[in-house]
Amino acid sequence: MDGVSILNKVVDGSRETSFTSKLEGFGSSIGTLGRVLFGRTYYKLDSGELAQPEYPLTLGGLALKTAAIVFLPFTLISALFGLVTKAIALKMNPKLKNKYHGEKIINYRDIKQMEKGLFPVNPWTPNCVNSQQKSLYGKLYNADPISVPTGVRNPLVSCKEIIKNLYPDTAKIVQEHGFYQRYEFTVDIPKLGVFTDDVDIYLNPESNKLDIRSASRKGIRDALNIDFHQPGANKKRIEAIREAFSKMPVG
Repeated sequence: MDGVSILNKVVDGSRETSFTSKLEGFGSSIGTLGRVLFGRTYYKLDSGELAQPEYPLTLGGLALKTAAIVFLPFTLISALFGLVTKAIALKMNPKLKNKYHGEKIINYRDIKQMEKGLFPVNPWTPNCVNSQQKSLYGKLYNADPISVPTGVRNPLVSCKEIIKNLYPDTAKIVQEHGFYQRYEFTVDIPKLGVFTDDVDIYLNPESNKLDIRSASRKGIRDALNIDFHQPGANKKRIEAIREAFSKMPVG
């Protein structure tokens, strides 16, 4: 636990219990920025009091906190200016409404890219796991291709069956071409609504392995899991499909 800052945790020997304060509650509500500005680990002392060690006050940490505080007003002003400018533009030229509010193609896959088995590049946010590309956010966002057991004659057909069995009500195939499949998964988060994740699967005919990419369309963390030390919905989904393949009867 040394050197690790965790919101709302009390460390007492080997036990961890919840602890809430207004400061940490505010920090958790604004995600990563909150961790930088307000993150702490609470240690319960023998006296029963709580120690509150902050991040070490290094030059880099001080610069990061200062920059976040200094630039926040400019960010808010810039966002407000953009909204006002957009409103004025729509008032002057109503045809622009189609540009801003018209139907949009979401996650379109180019057929030529699909034929080559190339997935879209990872977003800058930690809500994507891709076996074709290493993540900037560490091993929880990386995955190896799925090995197909010897004797499975049509891995893509088997993959359809596995996904149908694992996610009968929340997954559907929406695009298919050659060795390439794309699925849409719906994730129902109480009080927040239903969100869509995209899963791309490509059978590499040379290695007979399945490359797989699972990504959330919205948010910073998949399934709004704020704990960056635990696997999110995308990683769990890939590993569930991998495990199902490993248990398939062959012969």
